[in-house]
Amino acid sequence: MSTNTGHRARRRVRLSHGLRTAVGALLAGLTVMLIGQVAWGDTTVTVEPIDITGVGSWGPFKEMTAWQNALSDAVVPINLRYTPHGTLLGRQEFLDGNADFVMTGTPFTGDELAKLKNGAKDLIDVPIQVSSLGMLLARPYPNGFKSRVLVCDPDDPNTPDPTICIQDSTYNGDDRPDFKGMLKVPSDNLAAMLVGYSGKCPPPPAPEADTHLPLGSWSCNTLLDAFGLPHTTTWIGMSPTAGPVQVLRSDADETNYFVQQFVKTAAPNVWAGVQAETSQIQWEPIGERFPRLTQVASRDGAQQQTEMLGFPDQNPKTGNFSNQTAGILAPAPASAIDNDQGWRPPGVALLELKNKHGDWVGPTPATIDAAVDAGGDTPLYALDHDVPNAYPLVWVNHLYVRSSGLSVDQTEGLATIIRYLATDGQAVAKDVGEGRLPSSLVDEALAGADDIVKSNCTQSDAIEVKSSDPGPYAPDGAGMNAIGPMLHCFAKATVPTTSTTIPTTFSTAPFSPSSGSVLTPGAIPPAVSDSTTNASTSTVKKSKTISAALTVAKLPMPEPHSNGPEFDRTTTLLAGAAGFLLLRGPTKRFLGRLTT
Repeated sequence: MSTNTGHRARRRVRLSHGLRTAVGALLAGLTVMLIGQVAWGDTTVTVEPIDITGVGSWGPFKEMTAWQNALSDAVVPINLRYTPHGTLLGRQEFLDGNADFVMTGTPFTGDELAKLKNGAKDLIDVPIQVSSLGMLLARPYPNGFKSRVLVCDPDDPNTPDPTICIQDSTYNGDDRPDFKGMLKVPSDNLAAMLVGYSGKCPPPPAPEADTHLPLGSWSCNTLLDAFGLPHTTTWIGMSPTAGPVQVLRSDADETNYFVQQFVKTAAPNVWAGVQAETSQIQWEPIGERFPRLTQVASRDGAQQQTEMLGFPDQNPKTGNFSNQTAGILAPAPASAIDNDQGWRPPGVALLELKNKHGDWVGPTPATIDAAVDAGGDTPLYALDHDVPNAYPLVWVNHLYVRSSGLSVDQTEGLATIIRYLATDGQAVAKDVGEGRLPSSLVDEALAGADDIVKSNCTQSDAIEVKSSDPGPYAPDGAGMNAIGPMLHCFAKATVPTTSTTIPTTFSTAPFSPSSGSVLTPGAIPPAVSDSTTNASTSTVKKSKTISAALTVAKLPMPEPHSNGPEFDRTTTLLAGAAGFLLLRGPTKRFLGRLTT
């Protein structure tokens, strides 16, 4: 009995000793963690993004994802939400207050401006993105352009080998490196295809027959001339009268507007002819709705429109050849030729058009740039102006913002978006096959960003700051950092309970308390005299990571080391506990020797 009692007592002693050791280790770890946290500072900083919403054109839909990703990576992220409703609905949504900005290549109408108290004065308008109208073609299914030409009479007894009289070949388009696979289509033929004009081809030279073919058919002699084929060519598996089915936009958009402008300018005979044969349809004034959608296929948005190019084998309305249709023609942004996964549907090509200079050109970054460099903000400039190697169907989309009533965050966010899109964001255009803003329009956009700040940063709790720093909402980029002095809008300092250290300059390295000056509660940076700003505007030096203006806006600030590595509580706690277990034995023996 006494033996069992002794065992139980020893077990209790061992359990009690283990529990004390565990508790001691835990307390030691917590103590070290708390000391470290006090010394280091709690560096876990969650920065909430600001939301900016936009609507309008499908022109930038291929660039948009890259822009959104870049803006979301800033110190203070911008959550850019853009919905390409089409330009007409986009402007309506913007006027109804459902978006912070609208992007459109067709300007506000008089009726739309009448909804604003001060008309156009209530808007700030900046050029922001170069758009092009590519003519995307899914070749006739299933043969493509497979031609047959009779070069001799196989029934002539003098022909040694009758099989050589029939020559079959496949026409794939121009083989120049920049234009590989593009097809030359004269403006009159293309215009007839787009509007469904039933007029006839011009008579071919005698004695060649077939003057009854439609101008919009693939067998029209003027198109065969552009393809470099004889007028005796026949297309294998295709009716001589067949032309492409049009897939147009059912939503009201700038694409429809510029399609009609192209037809009216480049093919006035076709424009007059289609109005005469469809007198019940109102073609003018030209608007963003296509007047004649009942006889063609149409889709809502450029994405759905170009998806139809991948389905040429379904039925006549989607391009399967019949007596009337062969292939699918979709006027859409040139960048839409590649789908969202980055690959091109088989058999899809772009068309080459003839510009005013007489060049056959397709939409490439170089030819689009040539057009906008020469014409600036004038739409379709190379269509009726003599510009070498310039693609004719090019225009500039504008971004419109309200000139008053924006919040501080909206003001700074929109100014930053414009600066980014006009500088570093332009590089995205070339990657997707579009053009970029010329320097003159970049300058205009940057001036517009400053105008947004000037006109909106007027609230009693706001401060206008001039700085070469792109600001906390800006993605990192060489273009943004090279802009120079620009205006920012931030909230005035809240009143902190203690003085807060405010760095006057920042670098990419973590900053320390010694790198700044003390800002007393409620103070703002001292005004600096500058010829381009008023005396109440604060000037701060250029930074890379966080703007000095942000520190004014966001007082009280997080700990100064918050840009450095994050304090690891778990590791510190475990290290403290391990230290206790390793050192408690030696420490106990050392203290024992001191007391003996």
